Amino acid sequence: MGDEKESATDPGPSVRLPGLIQSASPALEERNVRDEDGVQKTKTMNKRSSQNFGQVIVECYFKVYALTAVDTKTSSFDCDFLVALDWIDPKVEGQDSSTLNWEDEEKGLFFPSLEVQNAQGSCEIVGDVSSPRLGDTKPGHVKLTQRFRASLQSSFALQDFPFDQQLLRLTVKVRATGGRKLRSCRLVHPSSAGLRNHSEEDDKSIGHSIIRQGNFVPDWKVLRLTGIEEERRDCYTLAIQVKRLQQSIAWNIAFLFMLIEGLLFVAFGVEADKLGDRMSINLTLLLTAIAFKYVVKEELPNVPYLTAMDKYILFGLFLMFLQG
Repeated sequence: MGDEKESATDPGPSVRLPGLIQSASPALEERNVRDEDGVQKTKTMNKRSSQNFGQVIVECYFKVYALTAVDTKTSSFDCDFLVALDWIDPKVEGQDSSTLNWEDEEKGLFFPSLEVQNAQGSCEIVGDVSSPRLGDTKPGHVKLTQRFRASLQSSFALQDFPFDQQLLRLTVKVRATGGRKLRSCRLVHPSSAGLRNHSEEDDKSIGHSIIRQGNFVPDWKVLRLTGIEEERRDCYTLAIQVKRLQQSIAWNIAFLFMLIEGLLFVAFGVEADKLGDRMSINLTLLLTAIAFKYVVKEELPNVPYLTAMDKYILFGLFLMFLQG
């Protein structure tokens, strides 16, 4: 892939790490070139645009510290997470990390910026802004870590509510800013290039990890983390699979509605010739069930399709109608 120049317009919420400001006077060089007629001419060119750096393979690793405010109504959730990038840059082999100038565009060092694609508003950087540092896994190994706290947008499928499972998506992108020339890159799973050493809390099959002692929303259970390599090679997604803990909804809504339905059998204790009394019981319970449905409406998802709980309540109302 060739070099790509970013526009000056910021396409969305992003977090940019330091050292990505383009020099006001880019280095130029003169080259002798030939036009279509074979006449030799001197042409002024940008040195950085003439360099062919090739594609950089970047391992992307996530660690989740907190997951809160999972809101199906606004299709959002809050997350505190760390992103770690690992890559190989032959230009830094044998050099001291303390003496490297990552902003020196003449050296053409690979220095990515991170953008959280599905963030709502701006991301909060937790702690200090990080800079790249040399690793010790392989020659030329460079790593960059940064912790964020953000409110993220994600789609929810609520057909099985309240027995649903959701995939909360967290997508990051590596990009260049300020017109800086940056080698094209490809984000891959952790340890795909053998750069990362797993810690004890890492899932060895996928590399990502979650801090079990962290702050997590009480009505959801985290099942697993899954890394997804996107079609756009400069993007990578962490899918957090969560399951709703439905005990509260089952007892406070489903069980109470079942009790209202069970009271229908009281009508069978009234003599058959007293139709008015039997109809009065059925009608009272039907109105009670309808009022109960409106009371619990705020607890149910506002979606344009029927959920499992909607079908349960509507089926109960239908049985009351048949009983009447």
